[in-house]
Amino acid sequence: MREAMRLCPDIPGMQPTSAREQLAKISLMANEHASATTLTASSNPSYAIQMMCDFIPITEANEPKFSMSSVARMHKIVHEIAAARRNESPFFDIPALFEKATSLPFETFEGIFLSILPRILNSAKDVLTHSPFYGVPMDYFDQTGLSSNHRDIFFGLLARTPDEFRERLRKAPATLSDFTIFKETPFLRSFDRLVPIDTTACIEMFEAAVFFTVLRSLPDNKKKESFISFWAAVFEDYIDWLISNSVDHRLNRFYPSPRYLGNNREEVCDGILISGQTAIFIECKGGFMRKEAKYSGNPEALREEIEKKYVAPKGVYQLTHSIVTALNKSNRPMIEGVDLSEVRTVMPLLITRDDIGDGFFVNSYLNSRFDDAKRETNLSDEVSPIYCTKLISISVDVIEKISPFLSDTRMGAILADRLMSDPALLAPFFLKEVHSITSKPARPPLLLKAINPELSRMVARFLKVDQQANDAVGGSNSSS
Repeated sequence: MREAMRLCPDIPGMQPTSAREQLAKISLMANEHASATTLTASSNPSYAIQMMCDFIPITEANEPKFSMSSVARMHKIVHEIAAARRNESPFFDIPALFEKATSLPFETFEGIFLSILPRILNSAKDVLTHSPFYGVPMDYFDQTGLSSNHRDIFFGLLARTPDEFRERLRKAPATLSDFTIFKETPFLRSFDRLVPIDTTACIEMFEAAVFFTVLRSLPDNKKKESFISFWAAVFEDYIDWLISNSVDHRLNRFYPSPRYLGNNREEVCDGILISGQTAIFIECKGGFMRKEAKYSGNPEALREEIEKKYVAPKGVYQLTHSIVTALNKSNRPMIEGVDLSEVRTVMPLLITRDDIGDGFFVNSYLNSRFDDAKRETNLSDEVSPIYCTKLISISVDVIEKISPFLSDTRMGAILADRLMSDPALLAPFFLKEVHSITSKPARPPLLLKAINPELSRMVARFLKVDQQANDAVGGSNSSS
């Protein structure tokens, strides 16, 4: 509210003392309301779940992370990772389905989005300096030859007018911590420009718009469930590609989708990364949390969704079963191409597509459920003398940031730093110091190094810019 008053002095009635007093009163009332935000759950939920309910809106409102990776990630997934499954069943042709649902070619959608990224990234600076170029002016696309029809379709996917926002709020069910209205359409559309409401939400919408547009276009629940399963498999393929192309094969050796020897060839887990005498068992979860559970402020609803998505039967319990079976001291099966004979420590790692995997108190709760699973399966005795650490959960954003260090840093050391810096696992991964990474110069994620040149060429084609001239300028700058 203070920032609104400071940045919008031209709004009539904003400056008088009476208006300031009214705003102060509203702030106090809101603060009193915030002190009792979490609903009391009937089944006495854990402290971690209750705290999650309060921290989800705080985290998303303040967004301690900022990453361009989601843009490059979606490009990689759509054009390469998902496309590689063309000869498998089920297969979903994402670009074709997106165009069928929107009448907007997917390459055009990408070109528009990538071309407005500089305007999005400058929005915070522009608003503070009262720049007349704030946002994305309607004439921004004149040089591209973009048709007004395609432009309006793009705007319809990512933006709402003030009246449309008002109507959406009027129809939406009231939930305590639901910011999805700004994630669904992170731009405000005025008569002459698009105004970015939240920078991070704008960038993340590049990925979300593709997934949810295709999902909503499918004719029935059976097709929708099949697409969700396909998307989860593609996410696992993406993590396999990311880690496989990051490790040095000496300090870190990665085995995607390892399988037991035998007729059934059952999969052990989504991946095993051997780092010295440490084996990291990996499970990937590519689904999204339902907003009704994530933002309701109801601990029971949040608990049920986390249990379904990440705990049982898949996720936490899946990792427990994999460790007990693969490292069983009395009946250890052989795994194709993987030697676990020198392993002395095992670390369970859960990687989620949803950012909640790296949220406040989430890892703490998932590890408590891992403790339950360990007791139920007698894991410690079954794999002794191998030591099993606490379960670590991270989001895709975290593994992307870790990836460039896997060429000269053991993954086991990185995860051990996480356990030592935050033994209770209460905070997001990089909120506490991870010495094995922070002691080294910053490095861009492998994904950005691999994809950025391709994205630059795409933008150049869309904006009709001479890419060779740009490359020459960039090359001369980088060599000087």
